[in-house]
Amino acid sequence: MEERNNQFWKGVLAGALGVVLILTLLIRSDVSPVFIGRGILGKAETVEKLETLEHAIDTWYLEPVDKEKMADWLYYGMVAGLEDPYSRYYNAEEYAKENEINDGAYVGIGVEIRQTDDGVEVAKCYEGAPADLAGVRAGDLLLAIDGEDVTDRTSAEVASLIRQQGKEEVILTLRREGEKEPLEIPVAVTSITIPDVSGRMLQDQIGYMAISGFTNGTPDQFIETYARLEEEGMDKLIVDLRDNPGGLLESVCKILEEILPEGLIVYTEDKYGTRKEWTCSGEHPLDIPLVVL
Repeated sequence: MEERNNQFWKGVLAGALGVVLILTLLIRSDVSPVFIGRGILGKAETVEKLETLEHAIDTWYLEPVDKEKMADWLYYGMVAGLEDPYSRYYNAEEYAKENEINDGAYVGIGVEIRQTDDGVEVAKCYEGAPADLAGVRAGDLLLAIDGEDVTDRTSAEVASLIRQQGKEEVILTLRREGEKEPLEIPVAVTSITIPDVSGRMLQDQIGYMAISGFTNGTPDQFIETYARLEEEGMDKLIVDLRDNPGGLLESVCKILEEILPEGLIVYTEDKYGTRKEWTCSGEHPLDIPLVVL
């Protein structure tokens, strides 16, 4: 029993080290594991409570248990305890996906998917992407990928199935509102650039530009769209940031460098007083009326 407990706590400690704590593990042959430190896991009552919970689950829980998922939720819970909407824990798979989103490009079919009570649903199809061209729609519920049932899979698992290395096409089985039978739609798998910026000319030579997020690719898209609107005679500009969830600060600053006069754009300051500044050279400040939504 003691050997089993030691292995469990080594796993918990390894994960906790990657989140917020640096602890020392001391294992003695005659007692339960002892954690040395002043953090949460340094308290004997915390260790004892976690050990009691695991024992109760092992003894009484009816269904099979995924211990890796349980460990992940320990880490999720620790960071969630900050009650800070901008702080969260990512496991390795989620972290890789987040970096992919920030890069603004990935291999896939050009959809955003989300977890719902009914399963994994298509939240958005990017215009002109393979899924859009094949007829996939927002709101479609994913039932299977290449015949493999995904109704009990997570959104991360479904994304991984779609992007399996070497695939040139996937067949999506979808449930669509208003359709009696599931739909089977073949969709090409290719390199996708996430379109963060769209623009068009309105009346009275007003240029309209919507920015849906800030990734590594957003500044170039902004510059290209701005140049196109200028060629079409834009002499006033509306920038629409509604429903924009944010993204990379560096991306925002690169865009602002294209329109602001010389000076400080923004600065960050950490808990130790270390300050970092982003400034604008003012080489090409905007000289037309601007409205930001």
